[in-house]
Amino acid sequence: MKNQVFHVTNALAVLVLLSASEAASAKVNNKLVVPAVNGVPEQTLLTQDTAKKAFQEIREAAIGAASDAADLKAKVQNPYLTTLGTSECPELMHLKSAINQMGRQVLALEASRANLAPAQIETLDRVLPLLQSVTANLTGAIEYAKEHPTLLAKPENQAYTAKVERSTRQIIGAIDEYLKRR
Repeated sequence: MKNQVFHVTNALAVLVLLSASEAASAKVNNKLVVPAVNGVPEQTLLTQDTAKKAFQEIREAAIGAASDAADLKAKVQNPYLTTLGTSECPELMHLKSAINQMGRQVLALEASRANLAPAQIETLDRVLPLLQSVTANLTGAIEYAKEHPTLLAKPENQAYTAKVERSTRQIIGAIDEYLKRR
């Protein structure tokens, strides 16, 4: 199967949370390869109809991520929390999985930009920086948990989790606005 290749510098931040093998397979000569999305072959670009479904799937993943982020935020605000390794924190792993899922969908949407309706492009342009913010802040939370497993109730870590929750809720809002216009 021939891979559809495209330049997307803004979407590179989304790849931060992918595993090393996923990230390596997603890049070819510093270009991103459109990943398979729900069984859609790699070379197939999204149409306006399949893009709508991709936005709905991003929204569903964002709902789960926002819930996990809220749970995580509550945990790290507990002053009695002493340790919480990444393996003991299912919210971190659920968030990572949801963000990777959203990232794959955004990459497929970005690759299909020429096929998208103006409202879809506008929504994608709103979602991408929010997803990058979620990715950066979740990466910060994961790194903080690894480096400071006994200091998780500190303001630095609380800020990471609060930003993840806020940005995932903004992603939901952006997609809801798009879906209402349809």
